[in-house]
Amino acid sequence: MNLFTINYAALGKNEKKQMYYDFSENAQESFNKYSDKTQILAQLLFINRVFNSYSEAMMKVGKEMSILMKDALNMLWDCLENKCDISNFEVFSNGIDAATLYLNTGEEIEAEENLNFWEKYSDEWHYTTNSILLLNAFGALFFQIHEKSIDWYSISEDCLLGELNEIVGSYFEDVYTNPTDGYKYDELELRISQICESSTFVKIMSYIIKDMKEAINSEEKGVNEITRLRAEYKNKFLFSTIECERLAEYFK
Repeated sequence: MNLFTINYAALGKNEKKQMYYDFSENAQESFNKYSDKTQILAQLLFINRVFNSYSEAMMKVGKEMSILMKDALNMLWDCLENKCDISNFEVFSNGIDAATLYLNTGEEIEAEENLNFWEKYSDEWHYTTNSILLLNAFGALFFQIHEKSIDWYSISEDCLLGELNEIVGSYFEDVYTNPTDGYKYDELELRISQICESSTFVKIMSYIIKDMKEAINSEEKGVNEITRLRAEYKNKFLFSTIECERLAEYFK
């Protein structure tokens, strides 16, 4: 499915849900003519939106975005602007990979430089785990750059898109809910289908596609265009200020 030629809002119920499940595969197919850098930029633009809205929502409940995720965002932009020292990028990439692996699976951190990375941010891990999937999304971008292999995992059903889907269902839309949280397969599929059809999720998908097109339009325009987008996306949000009041409940 070519993401640039479809109207998500006009898709049928089953098509919307399938697009949600197949997002990373469809993104790779849609971007097969474009450079790795353009694909990283497309992912980063949307993640920057999420970062901004999460930051605003956190502040409403007396929390703040972790320094680690702020540093990750800045380093990724620096990388796209060709301002990032390669050795520093390697250290950060390895560190965030080890940290996310530990936080998600409990696998111990062994390499000394990765232990140093963990210690550097040790005072704020309670902030970082407010949104482990946003951290995973940042880690996925570093991995894609480091390995020179674009898989779009950062914005996928298993990562950030999955988190947003659940946020929409829990805080924004009136969808099927099992009060015991003990969802059977058919119940979960019904819930996800209703979320994918909702106006809030339709808006989220429209932002993803908009940011993809923004990245494509910037291809071959040079570093100055990246710098312009970096400044512009400091003020781009996924949710409105009023919507961030609801989102804040997620971070309590």
